Amino acid sequence: TIQFPEPVLSIAIEPKSSADKDKLDEVLARLAKDDPTFKVSQDPDTGQIILHCMGEVHSDVLLFRIRNDFGTPANVGTPRVAYKEAITRTARKHVRKDVTLGEKQLFGDVTLEVRPSRDSVAPTFVISDLSPNQEKDLRKFLPSIKAGALTSAGAGSIAGFPVIYVQIALIAGDITTYSAEEMYAAAAADALTAALAEGAPQILEPHMKFEVTVPDDYAGGVINDLQRRGADITDMGAIAGARVVKGNVALSKMFGYSTMLRSLTQGRGQHAMEPYEYKPIPADEVKKFTE
Repeated sequence: TIQFPEPVLSIAIEPKSSADKDKLDEVLARLAKDDPTFKVSQDPDTGQIILHCMGEVHSDVLLFRIRNDFGTPANVGTPRVAYKEAITRTARKHVRKDVTLGEKQLFGDVTLEVRPSRDSVAPTFVISDLSPNQEKDLRKFLPSIKAGALTSAGAGSIAGFPVIYVQIALIAGDITTYSAEEMYAAAAADALTAALAEGAPQILEPHMKFEVTVPDDYAGGVINDLQRRGADITDMGAIAGARVVKGNVALSKMFGYSTMLRSLTQGRGQHAMEPYEYKPIPADEVKKFTE
């Protein structure tokens, strides 16, 4: 199976009139089918349609196709960086749910451990810590435990961003005669939320690999601009009459870069970007997400 990087930028879109809604839905479905790196979702709170893209250029191309190739007028919001959260240390939590609803008693009991892991960007769920007897006893409830935990991982403890780079391990769980699947899901969700909060979480932002090709006469200005944006320049090569500058930089610092590059090089510079990795945001930027 081919794996594609997670989208790093989101943008809200809506039809200009209610009459265009069905057409926009059809266009987005077709684009998502043709492009596996492009995803569409709906904000559960606002109902807005959200486009998830691989960067600013990717979103510009998609919006051009929507409006021009498919002739679908649409209003578009401001692009937003796809921030994430991740833990930096292992944490473990036990949650027991024992409630009575009318004459019915419901029970669920789960112990989860969260571990920093770079094996996968998306959260993973493992049961390898269970003994064979524990796994046998909990087998009926494993799908509910996994679903509860992974759902809870969709919102981190700092600012509610999705959690990445984490392994979720089921350590233990008790059962009774009145064990209920929904209680195990609820216990897993609460255990994960509590464990994430104790895992020294941090906010991450996507960084992009870039390659900028620019005529020699304009290289100085382009390099100065990249450094001003906090870019980590890793290589500078030369081809006939031009420099090729490579490195990585936070996506949040690169909005509007196409326009700036044209201005700095009189339209003669070219650049390409692709997702690189997630890195912690600078300490002085954390406050804007927590205040």
